[in-house]
Amino acid sequence: MATPYQFPTTNEKQQRQIHDTEYFDLPSGRKIRIEFLKELWGYNAGHDVGRLRCPLLIIHGSLDKDVPVDNARRLYEEANEPKQLEIIHGGSHGFDDPIHLQQLTSLTLGWLRRYL
Repeated sequence: MATPYQFPTTNEKQQRQIHDTEYFDLPSGRKIRIEFLKELWGYNAGHDVGRLRCPLLIIHGSLDKDVPVDNARRLYEEANEPKQLEIIHGGSHGFDDPIHLQQLTSLTLGWLRRYL
């Protein structure tokens, strides 16, 4: 869900913040642990998605301001079958609208029923 094709690297200001605190401030105002962020920087979904040998569901909001929807399309292109791409029209990065969250839940449950 809302996965970047490749996680962005840090700029100089962000690198200073990493050394000064245990948490990193995201543009959304949320905070995440620095250790988790360092793990993300070492991960490249675009590179790794082609190595998956299991069913893959990609869900993305069409109005995601944090991770553009083209990231989902690129991941889908490189993924192996079986794969499914679902773009939730009007959805944000966090699927905050209850209608979008219900769509996300329905898509996920349908996919799980099909493949598990």
